[in-house]
Amino acid sequence: MTTLTDVATFITNEATEDDIDRIYDFCKTRNKTLRTVRAASVQRGAKVELAHLSPKYLNGLRGVVETIAGERCGVRLDDASTDRLRFSGTRYYISPDTTEHLLDGVPLSSCTVLD
Repeated sequence: MTTLTDVATFITNEATEDDIDRIYDFCKTRNKTLRTVRAASVQRGAKVELAHLSPKYLNGLRGVVETIAGERCGVRLDDASTDRLRFSGTRYYISPDTTEHLLDGVPLSSCTVLD
């Protein structure tokens, strides 16, 4: 069986430009498949963690999916994530007495469903 180390060694020591282009295309296709699978698993009421987002300060926030519209959703952030977003120095204003914040427009493919 080929390991990830074997693949990395091949890429580092033996791969041609054509090999690299083909590997890159395979990786893009695999990432697209993983995003599609991840998006399909998101349902209203699911507890999720956000990932693969730009701006990066949104990554790691957690909450519950409240709405789904097309390929995007609204995630009601939990208390800890609301606090983290409040103090991240971002464009989001969250009043000091707010314990939950609805983050709209989150791509479904950026939501990892938690158990």
